[in-house]
Amino acid sequence: MYLDEGKLWVKNPSASFLATMIELAEKLSARVRGDEFETYRSPDETYEHPDDLELINARNMTLRRLIQIHQRRSWIVRALTIIGFLTTGLIYYLINL
Repeated sequence: MYLDEGKLWVKNPSASFLATMIELAEKLSARVRGDEFETYRSPDETYEHPDDLELINARNMTLRRLIQIHQRRSWIVRALTIIGFLTTGLIYYLINL
């Protein structure tokens, strides 16, 4: 566990450690939040805290943009592959006339 800018961070906590963190957070009137802005009620139960909705929406918009970019690039690669095969076939056909 380490402290950074007033936040405690833990990498891959066990369920028992997460339960201890939740218990401590309750005593401090704080909360335990995961990497995807989920807030823990228990090691097995999470929810979206109202304070994080703006961050969650921004993350979702970024993910949508990344998916669109990926889909566009995939379409371009497929189109260029088909054009390459068609060009190769046309050249082969013209050589063998």
